[in-house]
Amino acid sequence: MAFEHLRAAYSVEEFKCAAAPVVAVGRIDSMDRFIQHGTTSTLDHTLAVSYYCMAAASRFGMRCAGSGLLRAAILHDYFLYDWHEAGDGSHRLHGFRHPRFALQNASDDFDLSEIEADAILHHMFPLVPVPPRHAAGWLICCIDKLCSLRETFVRDPYPEFGKDGPAAFVCGRSRIWAPADVFARPVEKAVG
Repeated sequence: MAFEHLRAAYSVEEFKCAAAPVVAVGRIDSMDRFIQHGTTSTLDHTLAVSYYCMAAASRFGMRCAGSGLLRAAILHDYFLYDWHEAGDGSHRLHGFRHPRFALQNASDDFDLSEIEADAILHHMFPLVPVPPRHAAGWLICCIDKLCSLRETFVRDPYPEFGKDGPAAFVCGRSRIWAPADVFARPVEKAVG
């Protein structure tokens, strides 16, 4: 699979050193309480996307590699709610609307570059009609879809990060919840 070739280009240890300072800021840690796909938390998902974006950029010598790509990939799903909850209807059409929520939250907590903002806002192309304008956004858009498929159809989608997944690996702690508890745990209400 393509992921193995990418892992050879960028080590998970190198990624941990780059990602840990970003994850320590803002409300990123709260993303570990929300499910993204299957039993994968939103934080695990965004860290996996960011790792594979950095690995692909490194493998193919892309100029977009760096802290902007890393931050945009970590923040691309910074919407901070459980999109599976019907609630007040604000999560309706999540696939179309969440990039704007993610961008608003990221802008509140981080000083974003134009490239980072564009990547966050357009990562759901073609579900959102405007494509990304920069290589970083295109890379996030493509890797996001690959990771989403992997999380949906593979039982242990990221064994390279250890048994507790990317968030536990990067943050140096055990997972907040266990996958078996996904539907039994209390759901956090939307922020913002």
